[in-house]
Amino acid sequence: MKTPIQILKAMAAYATLLCGVALQAESPTAATPPPRLIELQQDFSQVAEKAFPAVVVITNKRRAGGDLYPNLSPEMRFFFGLPPAAARSSRMPVPVGRGSGFFIRPDGHLLTNYHVIKGADALEVKLSSGQTFDNASDKAAVRIVGVDVDSDLAVLKIPLKPGETVTALAFADTSAL
Repeated sequence: MKTPIQILKAMAAYATLLCGVALQAESPTAATPPPRLIELQQDFSQVAEKAFPAVVVITNKRRAGGDLYPNLSPEMRFFFGLPPAAARSSRMPVPVGRGSGFFIRPDGHLLTNYHVIKGADALEVKLSSGQTFDNASDKAAVRIVGVDVDSDLAVLKIPLKPGETVTALAFADTSAL
């Protein structure tokens, strides 16, 4: 699995590649990249380095699908090597999808897309430091604060120790644009 910084660097490289293709159309004989392309790449790298501490990886986990044989007797389950009825309900959720998010407040609130967490039986949030919060084993580890399905947004919260904070990204002032 790629780390958030690897993902951001890949995005910067992809953007650079796209700009390079566009600029090649202007100057197909240029052997070295134009200065504005180098500037753009440096800008992307600076943004990635600043954002890295606030970026998280979110894993959506679900329990395995429903029982195909709900009326099968315990003896037949044993014969066919199927788990008993009690074991079916206690299965740990397995990863079914991943996405990213970022901290929006130093107290552990983070923003992600709703489709990343949709249908989850459990969620795992991995910080850039490597620390993991997994509510499959600790229900209080990741809490869904709210969702907006129409705008595909979700706010999650991880618990922090007293006095502990995380790096949060600031929203831009759109009125200043």
